[in-house]
Amino acid sequence: MEDTNNFEYVNVKARVPKVIDIVIPGTQGVQGKQGNQGPQGPQGEQGLRGEQGPKGDKGDPFTYADFTAEQLEALKGPKGDKGDDGASATADNAHQLLLQGNVWCESASVDDVLTALIGNMGKPFPRTDIKPLTFTQPTKGQTNLSLQGEDHYKVSLEGGELVEVVNGSANITIPAYGKSDIVVDYFNMLGVKVSNITITGIKELLFTDKNGITVFKEGNVLTIDLTNQTDNIDKNYDISDRPAWVYDGVTEFKFISNSPNKIIGYAETSKIPLDKLYATLNTIGNPNIKTIYAQYGEIGKETFVPVIRRVYRSVGDGASRKVTFLGQQAIRPRVELERIKADYFAVMTEPFDGMVVGFGNFYKTAPDNE
Repeated sequence: MEDTNNFEYVNVKARVPKVIDIVIPGTQGVQGKQGNQGPQGPQGEQGLRGEQGPKGDKGDPFTYADFTAEQLEALKGPKGDKGDDGASATADNAHQLLLQGNVWCESASVDDVLTALIGNMGKPFPRTDIKPLTFTQPTKGQTNLSLQGEDHYKVSLEGGELVEVVNGSANITIPAYGKSDIVVDYFNMLGVKVSNITITGIKELLFTDKNGITVFKEGNVLTIDLTNQTDNIDKNYDISDRPAWVYDGVTEFKFISNSPNKIIGYAETSKIPLDKLYATLNTIGNPNIKTIYAQYGEIGKETFVPVIRRVYRSVGDGASRKVTFLGQQAIRPRVELERIKADYFAVMTEPFDGMVVGFGNFYKTAPDNE
């Protein structure tokens, strides 16, 4: 039987029209206006936070090489003003500390401060061996006061101009020294007052002893007035009733008399220091003081004595006599015990043969063996 189920496929092509969009570019139109921004929508829910990861290893610090040239340039600030040169650097605090510690430092420059520090190495700081302020006793009418103290400290009359102590001394001008006290202030290296001294004015002290002799003291000068001395007094007269202040601090002795035939006894000359004895006697030339007695040395002990003596020579006789002053000598004889008696002698008018030796103007000396 014939198989009737076979089919033959026939390829039939049909012409079906296609529609194709073709865009032909024309001239671009003007851009329209931008529309308004729409309202912002609500924020969405925050997502879940993830787990924190493990801590990383500590990184190395930044180094200069980690930065680019642009980054380094961006880190630079504006250029500052030009600083002072090193030569003008100072150490003000150290300078003040040195002066406060009594170590002299010329200025606050680094060089001066280092010099002062090196110079004081191994020494106590602050220094405490500071010289106290002292003075040389002025005389009546003196207008210059000599002071002694610590170098670079300063002195001044109370409230006056400061004067620096140099090489251990300073001189200041004062009112003519008299009865008024003088106060001098003492300042440290910082100009801070640390002390003062008072130079007591001349207080005229007067006393008349049992022998009728009046003593009066001005400052360090003692004057012995023999005018009213007891007549025919013994050379060993006693002066023990005089108060202690009479001889305290005395550096100069003067003897005066307005009446004749007075003497200076052994007790008077014993109060004069031996090194000043002849210098004092050499100032006496008063005819009213007829005799001077002096003793020095000890029995069995030799003593050097500074002696001043004047020598005169007489040549000729009568109207042709000529007296010549041969000069003054300062000698230091060595004696054991010497007691001398010196009588006033008008050497230019009284006759003598050869030479005469004595002191003052004029007392002829001789041993006192009486």
